[in-house]
Amino acid sequence: MQKIYPCSLSPEEYNKIEHHSQVQCDTVCPHCKKALGLRALGYYLRWITTLLGALLRIRVRRFRCRNCSGNVSYLPSFALTYRIVHPQIVQDFIDGVQPTRAMQHWWTLLQAYRRSWQKWAQTLRQELGCAFGRPAEKETASDFWQRLRRKGGSVMEITMGLIKGWKVTLFRRYSCHQQTEQYQFSQG
Repeated sequence: MQKIYPCSLSPEEYNKIEHHSQVQCDTVCPHCKKALGLRALGYYLRWITTLLGALLRIRVRRFRCRNCSGNVSYLPSFALTYRIVHPQIVQDFIDGVQPTRAMQHWWTLLQAYRRSWQKWAQTLRQELGCAFGRPAEKETASDFWQRLRRKGGSVMEITMGLIKGWKVTLFRRYSCHQQTEQYQFSQG
């Protein structure tokens, strides 16, 4: 399972102060719902871009529950699930902001992100209902994007809200955000 937590640091600051080692886990395991079971497991490495578009490798903290052996990773909010480009760059691109050097560098990938959004928008709109305001009768994916931005804030804020409330992201539903009813691991 993956949780995204609010992180006001830039990716560069996160790495510089080794913030991955300071991440605190929840007191209750999201899998088995038992208190005080999560223990530090380690880290995994993943790539993210900085606001300037440079690639940076970060460590993402992982925890394991001593009760059910379920794993949870804590992704900082400056990183999107399965997306390498910084959320602010993605937001600016979809918002139609004047292209920056970072946007130009990642243009092809950003276009793929936009196609993913457009393909997923109809399903997401149905799942959210009126949670982000009442949709127009023939709302396009672009109109829906603007409504989400007006009501939900930044891409980082919207993403955290979508994952917390609906277990989905702006681009699709991922299994890492889902919770199974009978979450058990063999103890071996």
